[in-house]
Amino acid sequence: MALPQTDRQDRNRQQVEQLTYVLRNRHKPTVVLITYDTPQKRGEIHQQLRESLAGSQFNPLNLESVSVTSLVEAFKQNLSAYFLRNADPSCIVNVFGLENSLIELKNGQLQQSQLIPSMNFERELFFREMPFTTIIWTDRYFLQQLGQSAPDLWGWITYVFEFSTPEEELDQEPLPYRERFLKKGKIRERQHRIDELEAKLQQIPVDDQSERNLRDRISLLRLLGQEYQEQFAFDEAVQRLKIALGLTEKLDDSYGQANLHFLLGDCFLVRRQFRDAEQHYVHSRSIFMEMNDASNIGRCYHQLGRVYQEQRKWNEALAHYRQAIDWNQKTGNEFELGSTYHHIGRVYEEQAHLTKAMDQYRIAEKYARQFDQEYELSVIRESILRVRQKQADKVD
Repeated sequence: MALPQTDRQDRNRQQVEQLTYVLRNRHKPTVVLITYDTPQKRGEIHQQLRESLAGSQFNPLNLESVSVTSLVEAFKQNLSAYFLRNADPSCIVNVFGLENSLIELKNGQLQQSQLIPSMNFERELFFREMPFTTIIWTDRYFLQQLGQSAPDLWGWITYVFEFSTPEEELDQEPLPYRERFLKKGKIRERQHRIDELEAKLQQIPVDDQSERNLRDRISLLRLLGQEYQEQFAFDEAVQRLKIALGLTEKLDDSYGQANLHFLLGDCFLVRRQFRDAEQHYVHSRSIFMEMNDASNIGRCYHQLGRVYQEQRKWNEALAHYRQAIDWNQKTGNEFELGSTYHHIGRVYEEQAHLTKAMDQYRIAEKYARQFDQEYELSVIRESILRVRQKQADKVD
């Protein structure tokens, strides 16, 4: 049962006072766990601590976009040797983002990472060899996993503080994010959308494993992955999408798994991590084949063609692009054909087969005109002009 707003505010205020007292009067290093439900609440509590402990040295350690398997190693890699030798308990290291490292992709399979087992094994190092105070800012799910999977470490932890936002201050209805921003990059509107989505995600109780809650979390994580991808924040995108993929397995949601594998493939392709991109596209294609979803099978073949094209594996690229055309023609999905023919033209142009390249560009131009794809049409026409110039130079 949710606490009334006034009770929740009083509880938050009391916990801030207790937390401040603990940190001010500690003479030995310790580990403190703080959970929060929205980024705004984390920022609010963090600011109150800084104001109350003005004499303490605060050191942020943001691990949101890093894959962590050992917190001790993360300290050694990100904190200076001088600090590790000379810090004292009044020095506070604020660790953010560990929850993003709970799941990892290994040999094409999502699995629990070694982070929590390693934290359990390294527990004495936190309390006896690290000279500073550690505050781990995280969510309730991470807290639960720590209690269940790291019992030895959990037995050593004395200070756990949970902060929550009064429900009256949070939007109750899901935000309708169907339209995409035309402009990519870190624009103000997209950052605002990301902040809202993150806040919505934090509202969903992680201990509620009902189908509705799982689907809500998956939807928000997928949207976040797409927004981070268009912001070019690919580490954040991959982490959100991997978590969503793990949740779809609990629901036995084949279509959701295929879609998320496809989105992860897109992220890795842009980062030129071709092996990972190929792996995810192949997973996606296999699931769509089991579902006999011909249109999406065509999309997977097209993206695999791009993976091979970027590696200058021309024969593999052409084979996959032709498969994409075959599958899209089976379903009458001609909207996608212009892009595929354009890529085939680029493969031929890269090999200096200019006549073949021009033939493919002309076919691509026809489809782009047919479906009023203005941007694609402009790109294709630039390719046509470029090949014409190369042909003229070759004659001269």
